[in-house]
Amino acid sequence: MDADQASPVPPPAEAGVSDEGAPPRPVPPADLVELALASVELSPDGLLPATGTVRLVDLAAGGQLDIVMARADAMLVQEAIAGVPAARPRTHDLLLAVIAALSGAVTEVALVERRPGGVYVATLRVLRPNGSVAELDARPSDALNVALRSPGAALRAARSLVDVPAN
Repeated sequence: MDADQASPVPPPAEAGVSDEGAPPRPVPPADLVELALASVELSPDGLLPATGTVRLVDLAAGGQLDIVMARADAMLVQEAIAGVPAARPRTHDLLLAVIAALSGAVTEVALVERRPGGVYVATLRVLRPNGSVAELDARPSDALNVALRSPGAALRAARSLVDVPAN
């Protein structure tokens, strides 16, 4: 294909689902709902695959969103809730230290889409010293661990991802 030819347009994706390697789609702020951490459940020791499920609840409508992740990542969420300090910095601790060293602040973590195979995509919003905002693609487990260790960071999800119970 010549450089001046248009690249083929991919077929439209299912609502809330995008290509696996594509960057996350932007979610308008009005389509985000505020979440709170409700629980963390770990698979029994010895069960493979070793997983954990983090349940998040919609503060306004009462819906829920369950995120399944590696057991080790879910255990880190439990540690954050309990305020257990790590003996050595972990990846999310390093990320937060770098953001702070650059005078930034995490303002929001958002779960923005669900891809084929049930894989969720999250974003971190980082306020820069000049007032601009950087939006970073993240795994939900990393994003949740960053959010739980960032005072004042909002935890949100795209409304389409939250299972809202019928009235």
